[in-house]
Amino acid sequence: MDAPQQLSLLQHTAQLRYKERIEIRRKKPIYSLNLLSLLDKISPLRKEYFIRLTEFIARNERGSDICRNIFFQLIEASHQSNWQVRELLVSTILEAVLRNIDTQPFQAKKSKSKFNVGSSLKNFISQYLSDEWNDIHTPVMTAHTYLRDRNAHPDWLFTQGGALSEEETEKSLDSMIFLSRFYGYMILSLAGFGNLKPLFPKPHSEWGAAMIIIPAKYSS
Repeated sequence: MDAPQQLSLLQHTAQLRYKERIEIRRKKPIYSLNLLSLLDKISPLRKEYFIRLTEFIARNERGSDICRNIFFQLIEASHQSNWQVRELLVSTILEAVLRNIDTQPFQAKKSKSKFNVGSSLKNFISQYLSDEWNDIHTPVMTAHTYLRDRNAHPDWLFTQGGALSEEETEKSLDSMIFLSRFYGYMILSLAGFGNLKPLFPKPHSEWGAAMIIIPAKYSS
């Protein structure tokens, strides 16, 4: 038997002798993942996907707790004002997800833990995704390792090659966007969706201008 679900009332009315008391829940703020979105804005979530994901989360099916934590961690990362903290949060989500799936909690380095992020990722891809995803292992691990190592050995330099240089900042942004999209696919695959296609955004260098200003035309 499934555990009972708790629902919070949006509005409650109570009669207290000659007075009527109405309690209304305040509307909570809407959070946006912005560039760390789990899904590409060009390919919005289809209706059947939305319904299935809602059922998956609401019924607390196996793996739904992991999916919720992915979402909450990305929200936390998107709200960080410190760029390095944001990178670290995005990169560590991958290991956290895989450790939970494999039931391998973190242990001190001196222990004889057999967990390996790369091997666990390969097992995840083979178990939950199609053969089209076999080549995705390398770019996922590259992005994960890059973001993690940048924060393990920070230099805070703005010059060429430094952690805060324009070149490295753009590479960091591409890595975070790429991993965020992959986490979206992880959620869909854990929810039971099949035939997922590995579609990812273009690199930052190919985005083009965010806005183009065209001179106004004057009529003679």
